[in-house]
Amino acid sequence: MAAIIQDFKNDILNKRDFTKLSLTNQYQVYISGINDGLRGYLRKNHGVRNYWINENVGLMCNEATLPTSSFATAEVKDNYHGINQQFAHTRMYVDTDFTFYVDKKYQMIRFFEGWMDYVAGDNNNQIPEEDNRYYRRFNYPSGKNGYKSDNLTVTKFERDPAWKRYSLLTYKFWNVFPKSMTSMPVTYGPADLLKVTITFAYDRYIVNKTSRNSNNLLDGTPIKSTQQPGTYSEPPDDNQLQDWTHVSAGGAVNGRTDYIPNAEQVLKNDFGMSQTSIDAMNELGNN
Repeated sequence: MAAIIQDFKNDILNKRDFTKLSLTNQYQVYISGINDGLRGYLRKNHGVRNYWINENVGLMCNEATLPTSSFATAEVKDNYHGINQQFAHTRMYVDTDFTFYVDKKYQMIRFFEGWMDYVAGDNNNQIPEEDNRYYRRFNYPSGKNGYKSDNLTVTKFERDPAWKRYSLLTYKFWNVFPKSMTSMPVTYGPADLLKVTITFAYDRYIVNKTSRNSNNLLDGTPIKSTQQPGTYSEPPDDNQLQDWTHVSAGGAVNGRTDYIPNAEQVLKNDFGMSQTSIDAMNELGNN
């Protein structure tokens, strides 16, 4: 009987249209909107300017994690004889990890190291780090000079050319900041791209079913909720689909842009990238 059921399931799966299933490599990460105090500190002490953050951080995200949550519960044993009950009292959000490529100028490392230094209050310390009297007094999390950001989003999108439509799901994090950085091993032997993994802590996240004009699907700006459940926007035409098939936030930097049809034009028009940044990405792909 078990073999008959398994054969039936395999037959159904073989007839299933797997193009209707979600793919892991179609996503966009966007991070910006850091507060004035942090932005000034990064520019002055680490040489990381705001335009570089807006233009490169999301694009160079190699791997992202869609967030999740769980409930903390309390157990009640005496309401009904022989029955234990659980009641939810707190929603708990799990820290999320993002992996980024590191550029040759180490701006990515400077950015996150600088952000963590700012959290620890290094901007307010007048004593040099080499001094034995060095101490830390952490900054406030919120406000004009706070270290938390409300502008980190992960958009998971799917395209369905057969049905002439596409759908997007956007996770927006509230009060997010880098909690830790994983070690980055460097070794002799075959060369590989250097990556850094950041664990972000946050207060909560919200999920929006979103929509975007097909001409600006990947323009690098936050995606706003403009669509009601069950409705869809006009899909991109076949030429546009070819353009952005591989140009996702985690896919375009895997190789040179000249391997992707019209990729440079897409990066300029939709991402708003400069020619200098595109040349740098090509150089990264060549190496």
